[in-house]
Amino acid sequence: MVRSVIFVALTLILSPLKADNLISDPKFKKVEENWYLRKSKEYKAIKESYKKGVFSFYTPSSSSKTYLALYHQVELEEGASYMFKTEVKADGSGAITYTYGTYGDIFGAKKSNKKGKGGSKESDKGQNLGLMAITSETSSEWKEHICYFTVKAKKSSLNTYMKVLLGEYQGDYAMRNPQLVKVDVVPSGVKKHRGSIEVK
Repeated sequence: MVRSVIFVALTLILSPLKADNLISDPKFKKVEENWYLRKSKEYKAIKESYKKGVFSFYTPSSSSKTYLALYHQVELEEGASYMFKTEVKADGSGAITYTYGTYGDIFGAKKSNKKGKGGSKESDKGQNLGLMAITSETSSEWKEHICYFTVKAKKSSLNTYMKVLLGEYQGDYAMRNPQLVKVDVVPSGVKKHRGSIEVK
């Protein structure tokens, strides 16, 4: 009896704790409340889809990276480290950029039909908060895109978001299972203000 209790206790201590996913809607079930695809005029004709846990679209051309961007609002802890991981099928070409930073009130702006732009004050300007990782590695098969970063001090008063900047990419794009978890340390070689990305 004592041995079994000790075994159970050791198992609980030594087993890695499952980190909580900070992405509130990883299956894209409540898109209106949790996700926003910002499209500049060049991309207004794009028809995005959120079906069976997959976000997807097709774009025949590319432009500036911020002109087509997927946003998910999340507040992270200053000085803490995180891993963002998602599965991507990108049958096309061009760059995909992962960032964490500030932007205007997207979800409030959607309800009021106004664009979520910041003002002219320093505290209202957009700010990169530790992740600006770029990859041009694309595949017609599902691949994991894994980013590590440490959150910088926030000076802006704007809301904070995980962003996938897609304006420099063209072709078919699909994303599923986005995960954002807190980690104790980041791997060596992760840049202080830009984070890292690995595709595998």
